[in-house]
Amino acid sequence: MIQGGISTNLDALLRLTLLGPDGGDYQIDSVIDTGFSGYLTLPRAVVSKMNFPWIGRAEALLADGSVATFDIHRGIVSWDGEIRVVEVEAVDTNSLVGMGLLLGYAVRMDVMVGGEVRMSRIGNEA
Repeated sequence: MIQGGISTNLDALLRLTLLGPDGGDYQIDSVIDTGFSGYLTLPRAVVSKMNFPWIGRAEALLADGSVATFDIHRGIVSWDGEIRVVEVEAVDTNSLVGMGLLLGYAVRMDVMVGGEVRMSRIGNEA
């Protein structure tokens, strides 16, 4: 099970552990974004600090209707006790967890300040 919480801004947050290719790790709070179909966005400074390898560029349609181009990196994240290699979009804003990372999980949120976020693999819901 993965657990998180609801912030004072009513963001659903998860604390992720990122793993660098050199063995270092870094923790970051990430907002669940159901409108983002990718895996993970991270601030450029975090991508650089983690030394995630660059794999290309991609365009994305943003919520405001504009199109942005992002550098894509190969990142490593600890997810529900497993190591997952995912595409990471380097951005100039906060970290987002997208639907690609949530795939296969049931998500339950108690939407109130300080509420809980709980995720479990589909078929293993409590």
